[in-house]
Amino acid sequence: MIHYHYFITHKPSITLDEFYRYWRQKHPLAAARHELTRRYIQSHRVHELPASAFFDGVAEVWWDNQDAMVEVGRATGRQFRADEPNFIDMTRVESLAAADTVIKEQPAPGSAVKGIFIVKRRAGLTLPSFRKQWREVHAPAVLKTPGVRGYVQSLTLDAAYTWAEPRWDGVAHLWFDDAAAAQAAMASAEMKAAGEDGLVGARAFFFARENLIWS
Repeated sequence: MIHYHYFITHKPSITLDEFYRYWRQKHPLAAARHELTRRYIQSHRVHELPASAFFDGVAEVWWDNQDAMVEVGRATGRQFRADEPNFIDMTRVESLAAADTVIKEQPAPGSAVKGIFIVKRRAGLTLPSFRKQWREVHAPAVLKTPGVRGYVQSLTLDAAYTWAEPRWDGVAHLWFDDAAAAQAAMASAEMKAAGEDGLVGARAFFFARENLIWS
């Protein structure tokens, strides 16, 4: 299954409240469902928690395969793109299509705070080596962190590498009970140890709360 991430930021002329309200209530994708789309979640940033990414959220959409993703984009993409400048800063967006590996089953949407970590492997590390170490070495280390309620690794699709080296190799999703638990986890010795394994060369992260639009 394809897990598409569209990272977005509010345009400067509107407030954050206006941005989230428009995204949730008015943006066409929130009101119309395509038969090939399996799930749609809006992850809205928790701004009181630390972050290194400037994004205000990420639209997350699931399709059965790449053909379905392309078909939905062909059928509805023009409508959505035309509306985006009404609330999105189009100079600060990024997208990533990935395939999920569930490390630990996540809580139901809306019941937790989620850390979103966009990662790029360190220079000199091959993609197969990165993926193997991320799954077999890094993931078990992260699971030792107190308070982790769910963990999913989203690997950038192989097709992305046929054209050029993508900016990011994947996204890690980590769920915690609440903001306090997320802060405690980030400050823990276990999380710091997991981040010192030399696997990641660059990352950007923020915390969010999921809003299930439909599934």
